[in-house]
Amino acid sequence: MACLLVPYFAQPWCGAPPPFQLAPTPYQSRPTFPCSSSPSPPPKPSYSFSLSPAAEPFQPRTTTVQWQAPPDGCVKINFDGSMYYDGSGRASIGGVIRDCTGRVLVAFAKRTKPSSPGIAEAQALIHGLQLALRHFPGSWLLVEGDDLMLVKLLRGEDTERRIPLAMQEEIIMLLRRFPACEVNHIFREGNQVADALCHEAYQQPGDREWVGDVRLPQAVWEKARDDAQGKKYVRICKPKPPRCRSFIPSLVKFDLHISRLSMGLFESVMVVVLVSGERALFWRDRWLEGRGIEDIAPNLLAKVHPRRTASRTVKKGMEGEWLRDCGLKLGAEAMAEIFNHWHVLARVQLVPA
Repeated sequence: MACLLVPYFAQPWCGAPPPFQLAPTPYQSRPTFPCSSSPSPPPKPSYSFSLSPAAEPFQPRTTTVQWQAPPDGCVKINFDGSMYYDGSGRASIGGVIRDCTGRVLVAFAKRTKPSSPGIAEAQALIHGLQLALRHFPGSWLLVEGDDLMLVKLLRGEDTERRIPLAMQEEIIMLLRRFPACEVNHIFREGNQVADALCHEAYQQPGDREWVGDVRLPQAVWEKARDDAQGKKYVRICKPKPPRCRSFIPSLVKFDLHISRLSMGLFESVMVVVLVSGERALFWRDRWLEGRGIEDIAPNLLAKVHPRRTASRTVKKGMEGEWLRDCGLKLGAEAMAEIFNHWHVLARVQLVPA
């Protein structure tokens, strides 16, 4: 029996007739003939990356952060400082005092003059201690903040200071006026009420203070409620081994883990001999006739951002870059330190490399 095969067309012809094709079998896709003569867009490229089999899998170290209420009979202060580095000159401080149930007793939000992060944190702590003395003079006190350097300084665990000595002595004097007190560090995730108060200070001008939690701003009240209910936060911790100083070429070759105390003892007896000033650090090292900037101008050092203190070399500093690090608003004490020790800087002569 003869069988006639008829070509199959999915769409009407458009333009030149398509070539003759046999009818597709059930297992073949039916051909289509678009009416438009424009070419179809090219497929989007896909990229895939694969790590080397020898690469170690990334396993971030996490920790759980949770605000803890103070024991019965104690009050706890959480403080924080905020600064904007966008040239607007905005800075604020905030803090909260709570009881053993997590209830807000006193809270404050205040704008302050732009300075350094360390000074802003210290100002927030001073204001919180003053409020605690006014409202709870005989209570036992717990203090928490997310500024690790300030906490270690007050606990006597570190001597590195980025606040003026007078401000440090004022904080210690206020702490001693309580029958018992303790200063601890907490990560930023557990200090969100104080951080929300800092942001609240930007909303309205003037000093703001709340007694009780009745009229707290909504954002602050929600953070305080989460802390009272025991909300937990997951923090990803990236371990960073202490870096060796760049001017010690013999130690840079090795992956050494040097404790802060050991490095502090080493720096206290070490004197840097300058040649070109490309390796010594302007703000940290003892290169001024056996002394450092911290010894002769601590108030000036407090005005410098920590990133600048860790990267500014003596060569760049002597070219005038240290003035940019300090900023424009130095204050009377910092200006006096500059004028009193200007002759020491003038005697430094660097040798070109």
